[in-house]
Amino acid sequence: ITVQPSAIQIRKPNEYAQLIITAKLADGTLADVTRMAKISLQSGAVVETSQRGLVRPSDDGKGVLQIAFMGNSANVPVEVSGMKQPLKPDYVRDVMPVLSKLGCNMGTCHGAKDGKAGFKLSLRGYDPLFDVLAFSDELASRRANVASPEHSLMLLKASGAVPHEGGQLTVPGELYYESIKAWISQGTRLDIATPKVQRIEVFPKNPVVGKIGARQQMRVVATYADGYTKDVTAEAYLDSGNMD
Repeated sequence: ITVQPSAIQIRKPNEYAQLIITAKLADGTLADVTRMAKISLQSGAVVETSQRGLVRPSDDGKGVLQIAFMGNSANVPVEVSGMKQPLKPDYVRDVMPVLSKLGCNMGTCHGAKDGKAGFKLSLRGYDPLFDVLAFSDELASRRANVASPEHSLMLLKASGAVPHEGGQLTVPGELYYESIKAWISQGTRLDIATPKVQRIEVFPKNPVVGKIGARQQMRVVATYADGYTKDVTAEAYLDSGNMD
């Protein structure tokens, strides 16, 4: 078996890494086994892994992920730092992708031409200034309450604490909730000059799914204008160009 990435370095509380575990079969073909392999932390309690192979940081330090499948194994060294630092999300880089992933600015929700339920956002976040003003200035700043972030409507509705037609999208303690809360508590700032995504890469390259019903885990990595790279798999949208 082979694992991508072969080593993991996480330097911020809101970073993570998506594993892709590939098995080479006896006939030479390749098959994705990410969700079938056993993933365990051999040393150091520095990360947590999901059933889908998403690795999130939990504490500073170093460790080794051990991946096992059908008698074969591989090790992935992990290094985590920056977990003692407070979360300082940037609106364009960190908050806007969360709002898009939660569906807030979709055309079927607040990104509609006339908005929804009296609240309008730009479609897919194409106008961040308009959106930040809608959160921070409209409705007497109730949507983003800097004085009491946890009482902000954008958190109360998203967490289901108050009625929300879109349902419960996140809960306190989750990264998306905490990112939005931290952004509000730090003054709902918008830095238009924030380096934006220049390109994304999708892994693996040109995969072959050999059987109907088989799965292929994807990994999406974004590169920003300042050279910073980040795994954005959880926030990315993947759609088929050929549904058949």
